[in-house]
Amino acid sequence: MFTIIHELALYLVGQSAGFDNQKLLPADDPLELVMIKLQLALVPQDYLISIWKEEKDFQRLNRIFKVSPIVVARRALDLNLISKNDFFAFYNDYINRINNLNLNRGSGGNFYATAKKRVSLMFASFVNNAKKEQKILV
Repeated sequence: MFTIIHELALYLVGQSAGFDNQKLLPADDPLELVMIKLQLALVPQDYLISIWKEEKDFQRLNRIFKVSPIVVARRALDLNLISKNDFFAFYNDYINRINNLNLNRGSGGNFYATAKKRVSLMFASFVNNAKKEQKILV
């Protein structure tokens, strides 16, 4: 949600995203700073503070706010609920876990074999014919 709102808003005003990935800080661009402030509505300050005492697990909080755990952690950092060291410890651990999951996945399945199980042959044929006759946009 966080990224979608951010990128959509920038697209609508004809700008590209400006972000310092090395320091995880927004660019100095005034429009970028406004976008960040708009996105904060996704993790409201009062609500996060009210549930923080009972729930400090970013993996669970992200389900409540429907944003990534990193967004919740960043919001907690901005509200001084965690330290910068705690944020980067969480961030680095999270990225390492994601990277390890990707390394351990293996080669994956065959897309075309799986697609035959997900979509009936009749439906696929209908869509294919409609496309050939330019009755639908695909």
